[in-house]
Amino acid sequence: MPTPTTANRNYPLPHPDNELDTDVQRLVSALHAIDTDVAALLVSVSQAALGTHGHVIGDVTGLQAALDAKAASGHTHAINDLTDVDITGAPAGRPLTTQVGGGVGIGPAPMTQAQVDAAIAAAISGKLDAAGPTIQSGYLQMMPYSSSYDDGSFLQGYYNGNGRELKLYAKNSGNNVVDVDLELTGGIRTTGPITVGGKQVWHADNDGSGSGLDADLLDGKQSSVSAAANSIVARNGSADIYVRYLWSEYVRLSHPQATRLSDTVFYSSDDEYIRKNTKEGFLASLGLSNVAPVYTASNVFSSSGNWVVPTGVNRLFVVVVGAGGGGASPNTYFSGSSGGAVAGILSVTPGASLPVTVGAGNSGHQNNYNFAGSSSFGPITASGGRNGSSYASGPAVAQADCAGGLLVGIGAVLSLYAAVVPFTADLEKWAAQGGLSGNTGSAAIPYNIDGPYRPGSPGISGPSYSTGGVGGAVFIFF
Repeated sequence: MPTPTTANRNYPLPHPDNELDTDVQRLVSALHAIDTDVAALLVSVSQAALGTHGHVIGDVTGLQAALDAKAASGHTHAINDLTDVDITGAPAGRPLTTQVGGGVGIGPAPMTQAQVDAAIAAAISGKLDAAGPTIQSGYLQMMPYSSSYDDGSFLQGYYNGNGRELKLYAKNSGNNVVDVDLELTGGIRTTGPITVGGKQVWHADNDGSGSGLDADLLDGKQSSVSAAANSIVARNGSADIYVRYLWSEYVRLSHPQATRLSDTVFYSSDDEYIRKNTKEGFLASLGLSNVAPVYTASNVFSSSGNWVVPTGVNRLFVVVVGAGGGGASPNTYFSGSSGGAVAGILSVTPGASLPVTVGAGNSGHQNNYNFAGSSSFGPITASGGRNGSSYASGPAVAQADCAGGLLVGIGAVLSLYAAVVPFTADLEKWAAQGGLSGNTGSAAIPYNIDGPYRPGSPGISGPSYSTGGVGGAVFIFF
């Protein structure tokens, strides 16, 4: 910044290159210095002799000699005759100024009014108005607030009035856009949606159904259309789901009860699907559509007794079903579990009398997991189901609870054997019966081949009732 001063007292002078507010401060300092000098001068004058007093020249020591050495008062000098002054070639109206290195010479040409106006405009251009900053056009540019942080980078921003956007850019010393961290101590509050890269940002008020937002993980797991471990199952482009093993206590059929006899669920060996199929279709997939019936007759026991092997019969196919457990107390909605269904093939002697035991169902209003009655025929035993309790439904019967055959299902599971074993009248009745007990009372009921419920069906708990289970049964095919 230029700092010119007066020649004698070094009072600060203004300079055209200085900021207006800077030169104002320099003039203020000059006035204070002049005020101080004038005050001192007044004190000195007050202490001096009056201007009207007089002295004879001779009375003043050395005055006459000094006067004798001076030029006459009327003499003159040409300006170029003055020592250290050179105005050679100076145009009219040009001021004299001190020169670098000393002396006086031709000064700069005086500024025109237009030049003065332009200089003032340039000096205040880009300066903020003290009443409130308003930038009519161009960029707002912020530099580091401390020189110790100045690496040549800066923040530049502008408001796009047409797009209603406030845009901020951080740029390095090469004027290239760079990343910058934005720290807002008081948080962000906005009445409109927040987006990043044109994508809406998730927050607590826009999650859930209809938000259109995607999550990368669910409980820390990725989704997958393949049978990948530790992943969330997703449908593929054909709406199919792939799993390695599918574990389920029950498989619920989607078709109504009225059509289950002719439209049930089987495994298809043709395409490895489990799908709806008829008995004939299932047998055809196994190549058994033209096989003659193996068993042509059957006997059904719904109560205990003895069965005499008919003449000419040496081999039996037997399904033994345990009784159903009772339902839990009303309003718990916990049912008992179905009795086990155990199948087996027995070699027998014609004329032999074989004992048949049919288990009885448990009554309703239970609060324990006790077993209902087991059913048996020869070495084959099927466990009864278990009661419900106030905390849960009765546990399912397991293979370990049975003996002498294969646990093929619980209670009324018949679909497989309705297809593998050619139909008899008794088997068709069994297949057409319902599953759960629908008693209106709490007492257990015995199985009835002509009744509405399958053997071993459990009792249930409702809002104001608890029913007993259905008794077991023994089916003998020969």
